[in-house]
Amino acid sequence: LAGGHITSGAHLIHLERVGGNVNYSELPFDFSNGTNANISALAYSELNTDDWYVLTTEKDFFYTVDGGLNWTETLGFEGPGSHYFYGASIAPAKNTLGLVYVGGAGYSNPGVFRSEDHGETFTALDEGLPNTMVFQIALSHDDSLLFAATEVGAFVCKTWEGQWYPLADSMIPDQAFWAV
Repeated sequence: LAGGHITSGAHLIHLERVGGNVNYSELPFDFSNGTNANISALAYSELNTDDWYVLTTEKDFFYTVDGGLNWTETLGFEGPGSHYFYGASIAPAKNTLGLVYVGGAGYSNPGVFRSEDHGETFTALDEGLPNTMVFQIALSHDDSLLFAATEVGAFVCKTWEGQWYPLADSMIPDQAFWAV
């Protein structure tokens, strides 16, 4: 569980079913970096469930490849921010270990980024995507298409070419899309 904290800072909350109860504990790593940050996005790789990814409301990105024992912050990267009442989004690839996409506020910076090394480095993935809020991103089962639900409509990126295309037509309404 991700968001705020039980005590202070920004921590992941571990939930565990024990009998008929759910027990919880705050994991030790603090993602806040001494600020008022909360965790705005959390994801893990389906290929290796020890690979976890976190993005904060202060645009800091963290990753672990050992199930949360050791975390690394991507230095020099200011990821896309979150919406004031809705978090950012992380989509780990389903077929390529270490490939991960992040999406969020794209007004003064790209709304989507791509990393091929678990988040150690990122490149912008915004060709054809308007400057807008990216509420959620999701990959197709073969990682060839990245979908984005945004404030100005629905979009798809052909990941092999890095180009975004609007999904709007006469059947899809011109509106904000919150989830994909």
